[in-house]
Order: sequence, then structure tokens, then C-alpha cells
Amino acid sequence: MIGVIVTALFLPLLLTLNERISSITVRWAGVAGAITYPLFLIHGRVGLLTIQNVANDSNKYFVYGATMAILIAVAYLLLKLEKKVLNLRPFRALSGRA
Repeated sequence: MIGVIVTALFLPLLLTLNERISSITVRWAGVAGAITYPLFLIHGRVGLLTIQNVANDSNKYFVYGATMAILIAVAYLLLKLEKKVLNLRPFRALSGRA
């Protein structure tokens, strides 16, 4: 069973070896990749605390989905905030773009 799951997870990766599939561009892929680090930073504490304090057997699936959606939105907002902060004059001077 584990072998089937691992193969299913690696199948999309193997499909990118096909020229027709690898030429497909996905505009949101860069943003999805960029929010992984802010999401990593906040999901453990905020997500776990939210689920522990709010979820019960009757609403757990709603709470899981809502928590994931909210954390992804917060990670996106953190990414936007980071770009604005790094565009401030002191940071531009440090990078040589002043």
C-alpha cells in the first residue's frame, strides 16, 4: 500500500519529463512556492492552537478547512508585507539598489 501511495505522489513529477507537459505554465505556481515558508512558520503554532481550542467531533472538518484557508491567506499577506518591507530605503541600500 505504501508503494502505491509513493508512486502516486511521484507520478506528477515523472510526467514533467514529457515535453508537452513540461511546457505548461502555471502562473500561480511561483506564489504557491513563495508562501510555503511563511506557511511553515505559522502553521504549527497557530493552526494547532486553533484546532485544539475550537474543533470538536461535530465541527472538526469545517474547522480544519477554515483553519487551512485562513493560514494560507495569512501566509500570502505575510509574503506581501515582506516585499513591502524589503522595498524600504534602508533595505534597498543594503542590497545596492538605493
